[in-house]
Amino acid sequence: MTYVDQSVAPESVERDDGSTRSRAEWAREDAHILVVDDDPNALRIMGHVLERGGFWRVQSANGGRLALAAMRTHKPDVLVLDVNMPDVDGLSMLRTLAAETRPRNVTSVLAISGDGAPEVRRSMLLNGADDFIVRPCSNDFLVARVGELALRAQSLNRALSRLSLLDGLVRVRLERSRECDPARMRAHQVAMGSLDPPFVGGPRRGRAR
Repeated sequence: MTYVDQSVAPESVERDDGSTRSRAEWAREDAHILVVDDDPNALRIMGHVLERGGFWRVQSANGGRLALAAMRTHKPDVLVLDVNMPDVDGLSMLRTLAAETRPRNVTSVLAISGDGAPEVRRSMLLNGADDFIVRPCSNDFLVARVGELALRAQSLNRALSRLSLLDGLVRVRLERSRECDPARMRAHQVAMGSLDPPFVGGPRRGRAR
């Protein structure tokens, strides 16, 4: 695998705080990237390329098994995933992640392989990869693709965080509303099973003898 040493010129956009740095630069500095490959040289080269491209937090995992363990501790923004690995290959890893991932944790997946066969690409994309590239590729191509996926993941995670916060505020307001209304509170407790339903009807009478 070879990469050409080239630079990337990200599109410049103005942030709300007036910073002169581009949105892509902010995404690269903030994004957590996990690179997964069974080839130590590939890990070293891709890590070096991404760091030179502006990514400050690049972690590597030698194989799918170690990558899964790392992701159970902390979900990255972008997963750069080799397809062909001897222990846990890229496709098996995607299927495992699909079963374990929670909606509030979005990780964009860039599948990468020396095999550019259409069926390999289709299989990875259908099982959760967001993008697929064939190597060898140039540095700017790799950095640009990872940068786009980092922006996507960060935007989605911010949106999910806001939704979670909104849901929490709604729940708090509902609880306060119930506390202010004893009848509603009692009805809620009955519905939740914490209180027995009130007995409706007159006193029972014994059987006539």
